[in-house]
Amino acid sequence: MISVRPAVPADARDLFEWRNDSATRSASLDREAVRWEDHLSWFERSLASASRRIFLAEDDGVAIGMVRFDNDDATGTIEVSINLAPAVRGTGRSGAVLAAGIAALTATRPQAVLTARIRDDNLPSIRLFAAAGFHLREASVDGVGSYVRD
Repeated sequence: MISVRPAVPADARDLFEWRNDSATRSASLDREAVRWEDHLSWFERSLASASRRIFLAEDDGVAIGMVRFDNDDATGTIEVSINLAPAVRGTGRSGAVLAAGIAALTATRPQAVLTARIRDDNLPSIRLFAAAGFHLREASVDGVGSYVRD
């Protein structure tokens, strides 16, 4: 059964490896590989941040992905990002991971307006977010569409 929990410092290595996976990088807004030192600094700041929440998804206690939420104070929205462990991609779990992350966030923020930025060529993510109730809000800018769930 898939569940999520807040990320902790011990999750840094998994998130680093998933982030630098070639498939992740090709679908990411920033496609460059990340150095461990930079990732660790980012992760420590993220865990301490009041405007970012990272949930680790587990399936029967095994880490399989993450869902990140970033508050945008200027617009009052929360941007969603998801990444699965390479070993579980294509196994049909992304919808459950995203749903569990959203449920965890909205348990404390029920009125949250969620957004996502997705590359136009990332059809699996577009379909995933559409199935979760997101729709295109703004046409593509530089190959990235803006989606919203309201």
